[in-house]
Amino acid sequence: MRTTKTVSISMSPADLKVAERLARATNRSLSGVFREGLKRIASEQYWQRVQAIAQPKAQALGIAQDDVTRLVHEYREEKRAKNGNKKTK
Repeated sequence: MRTTKTVSISMSPADLKVAERLARATNRSLSGVFREGLKRIASEQYWQRVQAIAQPKAQALGIAQDDVTRLVHEYREEKRAKNGNKKTK
């Protein structure tokens, strides 16, 4: 049983050349180039939604963007210490 669907898309010849060039440069098929693009757009939208939710909460708590990496590190260290795990790199 086939797990993929075949679709048809329209694009300008110039865009097709760009896609073919990307496919060759990244050792992907044209389908692979378009799948990767779709995944990247979906991921970008996901993180925009996360940021839209988190940013007002962070502002209310007085957390600046520069604080996030440090706070994540501190949280992970506390969690490791609580669980008795050593830091792994």
